[in-house]
Amino acid sequence: MVLVVCCGTGEAGELKLVPAGDGKPVFLKSGEIAGLSGVTWCGGDAFAAVSDREPVVVPLTLKIGPTGVLEKAAEGVPVRLATRLSDCEGIAWVAAEGRFYVSAEGGPGIQGFGRADGKAGPVVRLPEVFGRARGNLSLESLTFESTAGRFWTANEEALTVDGPVAGPKEGTLVRLQEISRDGRMLRQVAWRTERAGMRFQGAGNGVVDLCLLPGGQLLVLERGFGSGGLHARVFLADLAGATETGSLETLAGAAIKVAGKTLLMDLPSGFTNYEGMCAGPVLADGARSVILVADSGGPGRHAFLALRLSGLSGGR
Repeated sequence: MVLVVCCGTGEAGELKLVPAGDGKPVFLKSGEIAGLSGVTWCGGDAFAAVSDREPVVVPLTLKIGPTGVLEKAAEGVPVRLATRLSDCEGIAWVAAEGRFYVSAEGGPGIQGFGRADGKAGPVVRLPEVFGRARGNLSLESLTFESTAGRFWTANEEALTVDGPVAGPKEGTLVRLQEISRDGRMLRQVAWRTERAGMRFQGAGNGVVDLCLLPGGQLLVLERGFGSGGLHARVFLADLAGATETGSLETLAGAAIKVAGKTLLMDLPSGFTNYEGMCAGPVLADGARSVILVADSGGPGRHAFLALRLSGLSGGR
């Protein structure tokens, strides 16, 4: 494994994202729940993940040490969601409501659910264009940040009206959508992914999760396939000057400026399929903990990778 670490520019200067400790993932033996695809922080050592195999949220205890090392991982009792949505991929904790919000490719849709009982809550009404998603390339990502009171989501690869999927010569255009906590559609901008060295089971290179930080910075996790296996790449998004695309019926051939991107980390991960990302607690030195979760693909072991993001103002 060759890890490439890059730097980006944030409000406080240079941002740096690196693995915590030895850079090796921590594996958690799973029960009957497979396919953890999204992860969210609930405060303290409490996290939660969502399964893309069945509508279930799995409570997690992830004990993160003062330097960001993941010292312990444990799985709680799964909570089944009262929903007809399927292929749940993204998850975001909204503490003020006591709810998890989940994004699903089978719908596609976003809906809130009770933390303790999975009771169905509010449904987020997305722009109709997201109904033009390709199969299994829809709403893979979801993030929420309480200071801003904003969600962000995105389709994994281009909608059918927006152009081709990622290939060896060019990436794919996706739509990043900002949503207020009360469900109003805010900004929508286009994002171009990296190229796909190859395609596997319908996927090439796409946006698999987002992470909105308290300072307003947006991290984007891309997962790509290549001859050497999987790649997880984390980018810092630059939304300034990007064209508002919410009114556009198609991005194909449109004269638009896509969001800027700065590579923070390039992780060749072999067969470890990192699909989920969230910010965790502030560390002793002011850096921010970031957690990646890998989709196990089936019963067995879930992988978690602890990262450190430094250079944010006030540890944010």
